[in-house]
Amino acid sequence: MLSTGGTQREGTCLFISNNNQPRAFSFGRFSFQHNNILLYHSHFRTRKPQIGPSEVCLHAQLFVKRKSANCHICVLRAKISTSKSIKCPNSNEKESLASLEEAFENALRVVWDRKPKGYWSSIENLTNELGRLIEKYDSIPSTAELRERKKSSLIKAIADFGGRKVLADVMGLRARKMKFNQPTFSLESQEYYFDKEKRDLFERLKCLREALSIISFRKYGVLNRIPSMKALERMRLSTVIKEIEELGGIARVASLINFKIGEKDFDEVACELLQIGASLGYRFPTMKELNQMGRSDLRRAVSLYGGVSVVAQRIGLRVLVKAGRPLGDHSARKPQRLWSNEKLLKALREFQKDTTVLPSAKELVAVGRFDILYQIRVRGGHRKAACQLGLKSRRRGKCD
Repeated sequence: MLSTGGTQREGTCLFISNNNQPRAFSFGRFSFQHNNILLYHSHFRTRKPQIGPSEVCLHAQLFVKRKSANCHICVLRAKISTSKSIKCPNSNEKESLASLEEAFENALRVVWDRKPKGYWSSIENLTNELGRLIEKYDSIPSTAELRERKKSSLIKAIADFGGRKVLADVMGLRARKMKFNQPTFSLESQEYYFDKEKRDLFERLKCLREALSIISFRKYGVLNRIPSMKALERMRLSTVIKEIEELGGIARVASLINFKIGEKDFDEVACELLQIGASLGYRFPTMKELNQMGRSDLRRAVSLYGGVSVVAQRIGLRVLVKAGRPLGDHSARKPQRLWSNEKLLKALREFQKDTTVLPSAKELVAVGRFDILYQIRVRGGHRKAACQLGLKSRRRGKCD
């Protein structure tokens, strides 16, 4: 609170000392004290004293009007060292101590809330400020609440970083919706509070993502693929397998950390298809049967490694022959969908260093990319496919 007192002297000064002892260079008729700050005011004709910039944190000017031999205080502005100003309306009436105290505290708030240059550009500083508010109020205050608390800088910083929702996700907060039903309209407000479960999940996924990135790079040469559970078992990564199972399975973990599920090895696919084929009388299962069994992973793997006929021939299973089709004739089999040139080029860039040359059939078979080999063949062969894609061909000849 501000206090009054002092002797009748002329002067105008607002001074903040560096130590705990308040000081002033001149005295006035009244003095208002706030902690280590002294405010003196008197007549307007009084010359403002010189105050060293190294000693002063805040400086204000109070203009005084004389009327009927009485001093009437009119606070016109409080000029702050931050080039900000707080304006108060002119009044011919004598200002009360409460109004002067309010204007004075508003001036002090600007200085006390002053942050160094570039302070709000750091997400760490912003989260620290929000963390203090959340610890005190159990939620991130709304814009209206921050405005009431004179936190305009914090409002602007939150807006610059994308708003309350973005910061809530960064800090591990979640939205809690509170509905207020009123006779004329319904108002919905949204507040955030700390979610320890989400924060713990984030830490677990962070550690798991680092481990899976290393495994993915060693196995696939990329950082965003998860091997199958059996592949992890062969690697004897029991800790990773247990963590994936506790978090809801490989599909859920892949979606949470934005990873792709890695393709199965051909040996693993062949082993599972042989087990299914043994139950079907040693024949290759159809795509429809794989869907009915819920093995869409095997169906995708079969398409990746060249289709039913190619995979069945490699693992030694017979293919179901429809009525009216000669044995061994697969010409009537529904062909795979033709890829666009952009999709085929993207698939080539995944494993090929030199993206200007179309790989040969032996190179594609060596890496198990029978799907790319099929797309080249349906385009008319190696040379024609290279011409369509704008790549160099290993075979001689000009494009038609």
